[in-house]
Amino acid sequence: MKCVILACLLALVVAQHHFHPFRPQGYVDRHDGYSFEYHTRHYTFVVRSASKCYIMDVTDDQDEKLRHKDERYQIEDEVLRMIQNDQNLHSTTFLNLMLHHHDAILATECRAHDLYLIDFFPQAGSIN
Repeated sequence: MKCVILACLLALVVAQHHFHPFRPQGYVDRHDGYSFEYHTRHYTFVVRSASKCYIMDVTDDQDEKLRHKDERYQIEDEVLRMIQNDQNLHSTTFLNLMLHHHDAILATECRAHDLYLIDFFPQAGSIN
């Protein structure tokens, strides 16, 4: 009985804090046939299409920019340009991805997708 009461109290606390363990903490955006997600807990930026997942490690500077709408859109546009031009993309395996990122949400969302790591180097004159 104590376990049931404790489980109910825990559920109440979690619900009040809007914590969703199976949703990325950050943001989700969709356009041009891609889903853009920033997983703030793991400093991971994920771009998904129907069959591919593109994963980028986020620096402190990029973290700050991804939290502001206008700068976030600039980063999304630059990453999308790199994906469409097949630039700075490196194929990886699911095992390597999980060993490096330790992100259960990423594992769930990118399962059965082709996986690519992105080296983010913006074009000169665009964003830093």
